[in-house]
Amino acid sequence: MIVFSTTASFAGVTFTKARLDLGFFLTHHLRHTRIHKVERLSPRKFAHHVHVFAAGQVDSEISHWLREAYQGSTGGGHE
Repeated sequence: MIVFSTTASFAGVTFTKARLDLGFFLTHHLRHTRIHKVERLSPRKFAHHVHVFAAGQVDSEISHWLREAYQGSTGGGHE
């Protein structure tokens, strides 16, 4: 597992033979067909999981979610 953090963790990646499991933390529950699983970790921390099977799947949408997670971990809030 690789974890990305600032003052707090905001994302992580685990690997299997077939895919990457990209996880990121947001202060709200994001509902989207690409989100495989959501875990409520605290009243204002939700872990979202996306399965990535090919590099091309890491697109502007996922970049936006990771940026939001990063900003939330630094106290910057939503865009």
